[in-house]
Amino acid sequence: MSNVVDILNRGVSRLYRWLCLVSLKSKQSGTITADGTEQTLYERSEVERNFMFMGGYINIENMESGDTIVVRKYKKLEPNGDWIQFLGDMTYSGAPDPKDKYIQFMVEPGWYGIKITLQQTATGAGGYKEFEYRFDDTIGVKLREVR
Repeated sequence: MSNVVDILNRGVSRLYRWLCLVSLKSKQSGTITADGTEQTLYERSEVERNFMFMGGYINIENMESGDTIVVRKYKKLEPNGDWIQFLGDMTYSGAPDPKDKYIQFMVEPGWYGIKITLQQTATGAGGYKEFEYRFDDTIGVKLREVR
């Protein structure tokens, strides 16, 4: 019976260490002023660690009539692979409805990388706008660290 208890204790200890290490969190947030180019708001590439993209948002409440932005999401599907655009261009124009002032991104596996960009392609009377953003992820443990 003590062998079974020892095996279970070692298994629980390994699981606990794994859960503690998996919970390393990271955020990328700030405010950018658009400049007409494609600007990166969030980027994470991992080869040795898995990660979970926990979602985020872009605040577009500063947009007004005549403004247009294009948001793009890219993924890496292989270690050291190229960025591949997913979902196509997401285009937003004009002043948003007050209830829709955030572009929201949902939780998803990080694969080997995720990148989110914003490009303001047209400006209204106020010129280029500022955009507040926040993205979170949870970084996994290197596989060789779990013993």
